[in-house]
Amino acid sequence: MSLLLCHIANSVGTSTEDIATMSLHYILQSSTTARDTLLDYIGTELGLQFEKDVHFELQSCGENLERPDMSLRNSHNDEILIFEMKFWAALTDNQPNTYLERLKKKGGNGLVFVCPKSRIISLVDELATSANYEKPQGRLLQKDGNPPMLVLSWEEVLAKLENVIQSDALYNDLLQLKGLTGEMDNQDFKPFTAGDLNVNMANRIIDYYRIVDKIADSLLIHKICNTKGVRATAQKFGYCRYLRIDNPATGLGIQFNCNLWQKGICGKTTPFWITFKSIDENNNWVAYSPKLRYNLDDKGTKYLIEKSDKSDMLIVPLYPKLNTNEFEMVEDLINQAKRLIDLL
Repeated sequence: MSLLLCHIANSVGTSTEDIATMSLHYILQSSTTARDTLLDYIGTELGLQFEKDVHFELQSCGENLERPDMSLRNSHNDEILIFEMKFWAALTDNQPNTYLERLKKKGGNGLVFVCPKSRIISLVDELATSANYEKPQGRLLQKDGNPPMLVLSWEEVLAKLENVIQSDALYNDLLQLKGLTGEMDNQDFKPFTAGDLNVNMANRIIDYYRIVDKIADSLLIHKICNTKGVRATAQKFGYCRYLRIDNPATGLGIQFNCNLWQKGICGKTTPFWITFKSIDENNNWVAYSPKLRYNLDDKGTKYLIEKSDKSDMLIVPLYPKLNTNEFEMVEDLINQAKRLIDLL
């Protein structure tokens, strides 16, 4: 896929979010089918039906000089939806509350955020906290008497449009936008702030490593696990302590993992995870135990399966208690790990 649009985005002063928004706006305004397809999809998510005579408008300035990325307006030029396009930049002062108030005053139907798939869970949490909204259906946020908020991914939005765009020229434009959003999903950079470089940030990162060590050391001290070979390793996404269980022969990993932290599971996020693989007679770590997966399913415990060419790994989140001291929080994480090990 050509990355011409991505190259242009990196070469000019305009933000990649603005370029992506302008590109999406052009496609929607150029294709009635694309516009109707996206609005049907959003309408299904929000429980709404939009009239056909609508148009999209870029950066419509409001009473407080706020400029949302894109708005949907009806035949009377009333603002029906507000769109905010994000990659990894933080929410601005106007997002979401100023826009929600603007919609509420004008009788608007909703606020839609579009972001990378891997940011959906964390963005939903940010929006719910900032606006004091509930999130009963994951990415749909609601509050009585207020416009709903919906968080979509760039991937799903562009996939919907790709299925219906017939024009060769417009299809090529869409591929350029896909290239830009895909590249920004992996590479876009949120500028450092003074808080990011504060010594407290360093101390907090070290805390994550220490907590992994405390969980692993406790399992070793109480002879629940032992260790042979590699004991600990720093990884691209964090830090891992490797442990073993002899009966049944199982390899464990107690992890601080930023990649898994970003993804989360079932709407919840955590930096701490425990991984499982069986160990064969040649001391190779192979696919996870089917018995463990069955027991997790039986107890309704959520988990992830990480597939690879060699063998699959079962991954279970460990959720730290909030607003408590270190001893109680670590002790609770240790007990969570023990309960999972008991399922073997």
